[in-house]
Amino acid sequence: KLGEKFKTAFGINYQIISVKDAENLLRDTQTPLQPNTSGFYFANKVYFIEGKFSLDNLIHEFGHPFIKGIARDNNKLFENLYYKLMSTNEGQQIKRLVQNTYDNLEFESDRFKEECLVMALEKNAMDKLDGIISDDDQYKSFMDLLIYAIKQVINKLMKRKVNLKELSSLTDLESLVDMMINEDFVIDNLAFAPTDYAEF
Repeated sequence: KLGEKFKTAFGINYQIISVKDAENLLRDTQTPLQPNTSGFYFANKVYFIEGKFSLDNLIHEFGHPFIKGIARDNNKLFENLYYKLMSTNEGQQIKRLVQNTYDNLEFESDRFKEECLVMALEKNAMDKLDGIISDDDQYKSFMDLLIYAIKQVINKLMKRKVNLKELSSLTDLESLVDMMINEDFVIDNLAFAPTDYAEF
């Protein structure tokens, strides 16, 4: 259900595929399928591995286009978000997790930074669902800035001001999608130049 809402609001297709189909899809890329992969973003489409589909990987994979949008539209903000995240305890934990999980990513490359920011978005959403509230004011400030940046990407893509005044760091992604659908708009141009690698 949430995947369909994301597809409607953001114009990002998704597909649930078998491990074998995922292996074939990524075979000739820089990023062949890794064991235990549950989903990935590739060629402007989100893919979920059959039997491994979950809310956290849905949020994670749909987060990639937003973070890419920030990097594309305002690289200075993208860099600022990364360094603001790294100044927090949660950010340091996320950095270690990315280093341990994605050994193919060059440390502090744009792809590495993107993965850290996407993981922060995923962590924030999952913490909210679990009722966990961070007591780290720096992290809260970072999340406010990240949500603001996502809002800016949405407004730019819409080419008009969108009434997302209720959007804050307390807004989960499903609520964001609901707001967008209720505003009666969809994003149909959150697409990027094709690459020969997937984002996991």
